[in-house]
Amino acid sequence: MRWFVFCLALMTSGLALAAGPEADISNTGRCEFDTLPNRSAPYWNVDNLEYPAASITVEDLGQNNHAVRVGRPDGTEAGRYTITLRGSTHDFDPTHVGRKNSVTIRLAARYEGTVMLAASIPGSGILVDLGRQRCTLRMRVGSDDKVVDQTDRIRELVPGWKTADLHRYTLEWTPGPDPANLPCRFLVDGKLVAEFQGHPRPIPFDPTLEISFENGRGTGLIDSVEWSLNGGQAKPGSTFVVERGIRQLFLDTVGIESTEGLTETVHQPRRHPGNPVLRGEHPWEATASVYGTMLYDRDKKQFRLWYLCTPAPPVDGRKWLEVGGYRRVPHCTLLAYAESPDAIQWSKPVLNQLSFEGSKANNLIDIGIDNPEGVGIFQDTVDPDPARRFKAFFWDRRLAPPDDNTGVPPQLLKTPTDPPGLEEAQRSGGMWVAFSPDGIRWKTAGPVLPHASDTTHTIVFHPRRQVYLGYGRMGFGRTVALTESADAITWTEPRRVLSCDQDDGPQGQIYGMPVDLYEQLFLGMFWMYREGTDAKIDTQLAVSRDGRRWRRVAKRQTFLANGPDGAWDDGMSRAGRGINVVDDTIYLHYSMVNGPHRSAKFPQVERKFPGAIGLVTLRRDGFVSLDAGGEGGTLVTKTFPFPGGRLHLNYHSPEHPVMVEWLDAAGSVITRGTAPRGDRLREPVEGLEEIGRIAEGTAVRLRVSLRGGQIYSWWLE
Repeated sequence: MRWFVFCLALMTSGLALAAGPEADISNTGRCEFDTLPNRSAPYWNVDNLEYPAASITVEDLGQNNHAVRVGRPDGTEAGRYTITLRGSTHDFDPTHVGRKNSVTIRLAARYEGTVMLAASIPGSGILVDLGRQRCTLRMRVGSDDKVVDQTDRIRELVPGWKTADLHRYTLEWTPGPDPANLPCRFLVDGKLVAEFQGHPRPIPFDPTLEISFENGRGTGLIDSVEWSLNGGQAKPGSTFVVERGIRQLFLDTVGIESTEGLTETVHQPRRHPGNPVLRGEHPWEATASVYGTMLYDRDKKQFRLWYLCTPAPPVDGRKWLEVGGYRRVPHCTLLAYAESPDAIQWSKPVLNQLSFEGSKANNLIDIGIDNPEGVGIFQDTVDPDPARRFKAFFWDRRLAPPDDNTGVPPQLLKTPTDPPGLEEAQRSGGMWVAFSPDGIRWKTAGPVLPHASDTTHTIVFHPRRQVYLGYGRMGFGRTVALTESADAITWTEPRRVLSCDQDDGPQGQIYGMPVDLYEQLFLGMFWMYREGTDAKIDTQLAVSRDGRRWRRVAKRQTFLANGPDGAWDDGMSRAGRGINVVDDTIYLHYSMVNGPHRSAKFPQVERKFPGAIGLVTLRRDGFVSLDAGGEGGTLVTKTFPFPGGRLHLNYHSPEHPVMVEWLDAAGSVITRGTAPRGDRLREPVEGLEEIGRIAEGTAVRLRVSLRGGQIYSWWLE
């Protein structure tokens, strides 16, 4: 089915959204769609998945009123949008017992398919269908889940009512102590249509409100949305917490109260002059790609790289290759392993694990069942089971080659067709996991989810919530989906958490997004694919405070750009998983691809070079800086409980010292200090001794002033 989806995401308590003051919405509010949704208010986001940009427009309704029209008037364009209203750093809790919640949407729909208004909280939900010129309501009657037609009832209450005309539809719910019993009300133009019990719903990541248009034929018109949550009570004040030893970066604005004279700058990492540093050199690795992970082993002082490779095309008309003791398609994907003392010179140890064309003398890792793709590796230092010290998360399925022995050498003719004991669920494939004591010897389990996911993958541990997070496509196309697990075996149903919108250009898509935890921030380096323009892929940044709610960084500036025309990486520069900090330098690996992605616009692409892996480096914390010009600039943080410790800065100020002031909650100066001019990665600030007399837990703020320089981070230790 094709869907237009509007989602009002209401946050559960205790989860922080990676967004700044501009995304701070109150428990009561109203949004008029006088412009495109993500421009109507800063906290709106439009996910453009399949529609052309012309399919969402602003329509003049007269009397200085406008609305957003979705879909082509002739109904010939099918596709999907998601308009998302996100919450704030002090989260909603729309499940609070006894407090009334409501949302009212003024819309019109001329659809032959389904038009749903839906509210869901853990355990229950409301679902109204306004499609096909009728209105049905899904509700719980006794132990049954029923759909009841309310069309005649509405026509009695609202004479002349038609779904094609603009009307106000209101959903109300008041949670009780039992989440399965949700008292609800549905109103049209203020007239009560029904009082009912919400229908059972599985527990999602967080409560949501949605308007979904199945765009087979027809259009929809959204004029306004207004909401009242928790009985309209004011939200608590914002809580910004600074922990000693944790660096405060500027990837988002959660900790910023105000800035003056400062601009955000994304810093592109430096390419190694000898790139590519790793390329295919054996028959099993004609290409090398970063659908994998690079980690730094501090004990061995060694970089470790797990990378995807594909065999060289076979000769003599071969239709299959022997890999792992059975037949695989020639274009299968395999996991290979390499080591390096400096991330530049790589060795490929012979692992003697997986046979390739009759020999195990290679660096291939035996993982998965047939075609492991996008194997994300996580080194787990907290799992008490030493056999699970390393974890992998990836997509796999059986790709059976044709029963054709053309060109096969005699010694391989008796190779079995399938892996021994292959079950049908395994053949169909899905998401798999694997566990290892050392990152070399793996035990595979799965599939743990049935979804396809043709991209890179990540598994990472959320230390606060004590759950594993898995990222990939997982049934959501070229977007980012998330699944969660307490044990890395049983995973939740995936849910999309990030996608492109119309500001990314025609057919903008996220080709993949490796995720890492950096200074308690979830940092995504997503592959921005511009299918509708040059069909090239570079890397941008996204950030999250909880791994669920994501924010684009610094107005979508490019983090890793493509190389010049004719270069090894002029078509795709895809950063890989693994932010490795060694001696105040960040080491990242990336895929180097010559030429654009094959697409309808570029059906044939001849590449001068095979896919390979490059190295880029960045100063520590150097992703984003706040920059001051010659007139100077000032940063003021939000108030936070003082954790104790000495203030340190990471900055570049070649001509002027950096001025620092500790302020109390009212903004009065407690003490002042300075940091010397220069390029300093971990500078303790002098002259702030007075702050040592402040008791830990006292509410304070920090004010930093600089001129002609850049600040990257600050922290206390």
